[in-house]
Amino acid sequence: MIRRLFTVVAGCSFLLCILQVWMASIRNSAGEADGYERFGYVCRILFLPQGSEPLREPGFGGLPLPYDSMPEKDWPLLPLASSGSSYFILSDRYSLGGIREDPLHYIDYCEQNGTFRTTTVPVPTKAQALADAAALHSSPVWKAVNWRHTDDAVWEAVQRQAELTPP
Repeated sequence: MIRRLFTVVAGCSFLLCILQVWMASIRNSAGEADGYERFGYVCRILFLPQGSEPLREPGFGGLPLPYDSMPEKDWPLLPLASSGSSYFILSDRYSLGGIREDPLHYIDYCEQNGTFRTTTVPVPTKAQALADAAALHSSPVWKAVNWRHTDDAVWEAVQRQAELTPP
């Protein structure tokens, strides 16, 4: 672990080092079942695309989202959605039919194909998060999705995240 930590620190920026050390600690701790997903969310927010194409999602499995009606141009941060100054998790129930992508490989992909954010990530108040959630739900992008039977569950999850935002 010490050798891995030294290698990580020697080859990256301070914030990227923190991400890599955090991921290494989660991978080594059996009790963190959702560490991969949370790591993926952080990378989706902290790395911006270099061009007009969004960065791909991490390969942590499949999600129960209607991808066929969610084009990348409208949903560039899947499984996250951005509205105002808020980010919402649309689904975190990955199912895996093969081998999960190593999160450290996803960092490498993001480094090679994206740019590490240099601007501050806004932290919304509860009131702002509630307003952002409502705006997302009433947006043309949301309404264009063929949610089938998942709209209520996804909307309730988004609304719950907004309600749990500290004041």
